[in-house]
Parts: sequence; C-alpha cells; structure tokens
Amino acid sequence: MLSIFPELFDFSFLAVTLLRVVVGYFFWVLGLRLVRAAWAVRARGIHVWLLGMVYGIAKTLVGIFLVLGIYTQAAAMAGAILAFITYLQGASLQKTKGDRQVQLLLVVICVSLLFLGPGALALDLPL
Repeated sequence: MLSIFPELFDFSFLAVTLLRVVVGYFFWVLGLRLVRAAWAVRARGIHVWLLGMVYGIAKTLVGIFLVLGIYTQAAAMAGAILAFITYLQGASLQKTKGDRQVQLLLVVICVSLLFLGPGALALDLPL
C-alpha cells in the first residue's frame, strides 16, 4: 500500500474515539439548545412545548451516550435517525445550507460509528 505515514494506521482506534466524542458534543449542544427553545415557546401550547422537549432531550441523551461511550451503536443509530429528521425538517423550512450540511455530516458520522464501534475510552468497549 502506498502511504506516506503507514505507522499512523496503528492509531485508528483513537480516530474513532475523536469522531464519537465530537459528534456526541454536537448532539449534546444542539439538544440543549432545543430544550431551551422549547421552554421559551411553552406559552404557544402544550403540543409544541412537549414535542420540542422530547426531541431536545432525545438529542441530549444521544450526545451524552456518545461522549461517554455508553451503548454506542444504539446511540449512533438514534443519532442518525434524529439528524436525518432534522435534515428533512430543514429542507421543508428553507433553512440555510450550512445547517443542513451539518445535519447530513452528523448522519454520515453516526452511520460510520454504527459499523466502526466505540473506539478507545468507551464504557461499552468490548474486551
């Protein structure tokens, strides 16, 4: 194989960890932002408030599970579904391209985590 630094392939376990932690952080931040937004519009009705809270808490929990490496495959699958729903919602609401591209990137990384596993420093690391 033609590679400039073939020795770095030994550290691919850490690359998966970086992807898992960064995607988990994104879900955590976006989930908390949704919870705050749902709390701010609670006067509009219980349905809007409840849907926003459930969606925000789900994204926050996915983020926490990914950062800690707990049930990584289940969290990655849930994260891919939630990010894809957000991507489709952004298409219908005419959001900016940057917001939709971030959601698409989160979907792709979550699907790759589903196949790659948790990486290093995870609580569900297979022994």
